[in-house]
Amino acid sequence: MKKSLLSVAVIAALGLTSTAFAADPVAAVTNTVTTPVAKTVDAVKTTKEKITTKAATAKDAATAKVTKTTDKAVKQAKSSVKKPGSRSLASFNKADSDKNGSVSNAEFTAIQKTAFGKKDKDKNGNLTKAEFSTTLAKAVPGTGKRSLAMFNNIDKDKNGSVSESEFLAVKKASFDKKDKDKNGTLTKAEFSPSLAKLNS
Repeated sequence: MKKSLLSVAVIAALGLTSTAFAADPVAAVTNTVTTPVAKTVDAVKTTKEKITTKAATAKDAATAKVTKTTDKAVKQAKSSVKKPGSRSLASFNKADSDKNGSVSNAEFTAIQKTAFGKKDKDKNGNLTKAEFSTTLAKAVPGTGKRSLAMFNNIDKDKNGSVSESEFLAVKKASFDKKDKDKNGTLTKAEFSPSLAKLNS
């Protein structure tokens, strides 16, 4: 009686049919227990494979993104690195308005007048410290010592501003100093030391 009550309880708990249990109780119980476990194991394996696939895809996408970003950064870095003397050469070519391969005093002065005009934001014919130098305009303590010394050197009348004539006088002195052979024109080598190195 106890055995049959136990059997009924097992049959009911496992959801077995009494016929399957009566035919082979061990097989019936084993199948009932192992089939859901096997399905669960299969489901876990499938989920694991899906997660692994998604992770691999995400990793590949992240790697591709990093590679693309790195390649872009390298390309930008390479393009921002200019050849030695390229800036000086561009300035020389801009100053050499008649394209004869040298910069005359008149061409040099014309470029300096243009530079002064660009700095003179309020167009009053004088440069304030802020107009003269962006470093001085920011007025960050401890910076701009060189720019301030240059400003004070150019401001001959010490009125706190640099006139166009004061600016051009200093640039004329610079031209004369660069003009090593004193022929009134600057070659590329005289115009900039970096250009002199390119020509040697």
